[in-house]
Amino acid sequence: MEVDPLVYLDTNVVGEGDPINKPTSARKHDINQDTEGNPKKHKPEAGDRLDPNLQVDLDNFRMQRLEESRQRIYIPVMAKPNLQARDDSLFPLMDKVQKFLAGQRQVFLVLGDSGAGKSIFNLELEHALWKDYKNDEPIPLYINLPYIDNPAQDLIEKQLQYHNFTEEQILELKQHHQFILICDGYDESQLTVNLHQANRLNQRGQWRAKMVISCRSQFLGPIYTDRFVPQGREYDQRPALDLFQEAVIAPFSKEQVK
Repeated sequence: MEVDPLVYLDTNVVGEGDPINKPTSARKHDINQDTEGNPKKHKPEAGDRLDPNLQVDLDNFRMQRLEESRQRIYIPVMAKPNLQARDDSLFPLMDKVQKFLAGQRQVFLVLGDSGAGKSIFNLELEHALWKDYKNDEPIPLYINLPYIDNPAQDLIEKQLQYHNFTEEQILELKQHHQFILICDGYDESQLTVNLHQANRLNQRGQWRAKMVISCRSQFLGPIYTDRFVPQGREYDQRPALDLFQEAVIAPFSKEQVK
């Protein structure tokens, strides 16, 4: 005889004629409810897909960001490898960052003087990534650091909350998606902390993300890489210089200004 899994029987029955132990009727018990009949709270697990509308909301977010950037005028930015490099060693910064995103490194620092075009470049990078975005690829997320309260903690969650993603959606994004963080204005936030390390990016159970982060050159001083070099992998907690890259934006040429 098959037993309904949603039904359990009271088996405290001694005899049919015993008025004290009179058989009780079967009581249905919903496994999705507690003993008082209230819905059980489901604790999300690593493999759960929590929100069927997440992809729709991501598509809407993508279209919103593309629409906001539609009228922007962008002048391609040239850069050199670092502050010590010669001014004749220039390359297109967008190409260099795209190669970084296709490789194994985790942090790309964009330096430049005030007004050099760091913010415009960051927004153009976000636009280019959203334009070519396909489902399940790393999600570009532009973050204006001065607008984030304490970006050393829960940086990605705070930005997603700002864009009205729900707690369940944020959990699913953390578990099943990778990100490209485009962090603008490290100097304007007066930060000294290493955001990649403080947010434990790419550590076990944490957000998986690459970071492009911009800062005004004069803000940092001569020794600055420890603020940006990512932490090594789980078995090696030391800073990993091989996961770091940088570039310095060159001033616009006279032809570009015209």
